Amino acid sequence: MDTTEMMSQQTQARLHGEGSRRLSQISQEQFALSMRVAAMGLVGQQVSYTDSEGTLVTGVASSASFADAVPTIAVGDESIALDRIMSTAPFAG
Repeated sequence: MDTTEMMSQQTQARLHGEGSRRLSQISQEQFALSMRVAAMGLVGQQVSYTDSEGTLVTGVASSASFADAVPTIAVGDESIALDRIMSTAPFAG
């Protein structure tokens, strides 16, 4: 293999690596966006989650926050991470 071929292969490998990293970044951004959309969709809904003592708590989601990596939902005086929400239903109140 001559120098030109070797440089060409190295360039292709580098471009492939950069493309893979960019695709991974885009996937992470899409996942974060979908979590935000899901959190916003819960506002005004009745949600259930398990508290720190293992008790099932049900309340109405009043707002969503995106300050942390995982969005949080305000339920009463509590701030609940989106991944702790176990169920949701329309609020009939």
